Amino acid sequence: MLENGSAVILAGASSAPYPQGRLVTSTAKTHTLFISGVTSRRSDGSLGGVKTASDGTVTLSVEEQTSAALGNIDAIIKQATKGKGGLNNVIDVTVFLTNWARITPG
Repeated sequence: MLENGSAVILAGASSAPYPQGRLVTSTAKTHTLFISGVTSRRSDGSLGGVKTASDGTVTLSVEEQTSAALGNIDAIIKQATKGKGGLNNVIDVTVFLTNWARITPG
């Protein structure tokens, strides 16, 4: 497990990698990760589930965005635990959905 307060920076194609999550362990004996601020952003800076047409029209897919964000969380856990953990170890998740009108028609 990484040290308390360590930033997890996922390797990627970006020339300026950014922290994907910050780890806070409650004690040395309990291996609890608190991960926040994870989005569908890929290592190249693009967003999973967001497609821009040549005319500038943006199409959003909540399914693809969710899948990409969960993939990022899984990668953070795997890196922080040196491959010993993953999404199957997640106990609680709080999700903030923005622009609900674009997600649910009508």
